[in-house]
Amino acid sequence: MNYPEKVAAHLWKGLELYAKEDQHVEASIEFEEALRLNPRDPQCHFWVAKMMAEFGDNEDAVELFDNAVKMSPDNAQYHFEKGDILALWGCFDEALNEMTKAIRLNPKNANYHYFKGLAHNSMRDYEKALKEFDSCLGLLPDCSEFHLAKMDTLVQLGRTVEGTEEQNKVHIVTENDERHPMRYEGILEIKQAYFFQKFR
Repeated sequence: MNYPEKVAAHLWKGLELYAKEDQHVEASIEFEEALRLNPRDPQCHFWVAKMMAEFGDNEDAVELFDNAVKMSPDNAQYHFEKGDILALWGCFDEALNEMTKAIRLNPKNANYHYFKGLAHNSMRDYEKALKEFDSCLGLLPDCSEFHLAKMDTLVQLGRTVEGTEEQNKVHIVTENDERHPMRYEGILEIKQAYFFQKFR
């Protein structure tokens, strides 16, 4: 196995382990080995950063996300993940800046709009949050998580009638979920689906 193949093998093994909730420590070891072998590969920085963030080492995670962004500035997912960590820190202005870059690069990713909306909600900028939730529902109208976020935001704005209408849509989506080829039971599934589509 040559050098690039070794790096790819560790990355792929890490992805397989990452898909199993009880094997994220093992996944982290694979990603770290890939990074050791090729510190110039932004994917290696990205996945080690994701593991660090998951284990609570957010400061080092942001540094590695920075590395990934610098190496591959046109990768929307790198900007998004960096923004997500910044939002968890409460650095919402910086988080929104990264999420805006992600959306500019990939405006059809509903997940990006959703988390940008959550960041606006955290800043109590409910009108901007509502705009993002409308965007993600335009892309994935059958996601109950998105309807719930929009419902909560409408209630915060005092638009309770519209909030009730949105709640009714959640019930309809939930009842019809089994008829859809992909069930939207949470954001994690959406994120994982994107990752595996990108790195297969």
